[in-house]
Amino acid sequence: TDSPDAKMDVDEISWSHVACYALHKLLNSWDDGEKKPAKKLPELANTMNPVMLLNQMMPNCTFEEISREGNPPHVHFTVKCVAGDSTFFGTGSTKKAARKVCAFAACRQVLGITY
Repeated sequence: TDSPDAKMDVDEISWSHVACYALHKLLNSWDDGEKKPAKKLPELANTMNPVMLLNQMMPNCTFEEISREGNPPHVHFTVKCVAGDSTFFGTGSTKKAARKVCAFAACRQVLGITY
């Protein structure tokens, strides 16, 4: 005969297996496929940070530091952004400023946003 304790052990084992399998599937499919872009531009898109907006609308865009010129504290950075089939460049006194200039250009051309 089945005792309540025996049934309890079977249920606990099955749930732990289910949870383990679910985690396994989640971790294996973590980076499968491409990230999907947002469907439409948010309201007041021209008031948003251009880097954040570009990452939201085109999650596959990449930023890369191309060069660094000068000696600290007078360093000048150049950053490249690839958004879709287009490449944009931005320069600034900090990496953050260079990324922002680059994102401004990308948002203007790719998304049609005027800041």
